[in-house]
Amino acid sequence: TAGKRWTDEEERLLREHYATAERGWLMEQLPERGWDSIVAKAVLLGAERSHSIGYWTGKKTDAVPSIRLSVHDWRFMQANDIPADIVLESRAYWKEYVSLPIEANTIMLSD
Repeated sequence: TAGKRWTDEEERLLREHYATAERGWLMEQLPERGWDSIVAKAVLLGAERSHSIGYWTGKKTDAVPSIRLSVHDWRFMQANDIPADIVLESRAYWKEYVSLPIEANTIMLSD
């Protein structure tokens, strides 16, 4: 809720698809939103969802490893060889991580 404002189009997409769409598909449609953000917004919009809906029914291999990461975050991390476990274990939020001086990020990655 502290990130960028939701657009009318994003809200419409959630109202129309949150109840039935796979998590992976929704995240691809909202690439700058983490799953926890998507769920929080859906709750505010009154949208409900069955827990039986999967991540992907297909063989998608680049699934985002954390509800805290967006598709854009995950792709950036993969493209720059940034291990998700280090970022997630340190509980550094993405904005905090990328705003640190290069030296601090290097120390984090080497620990």
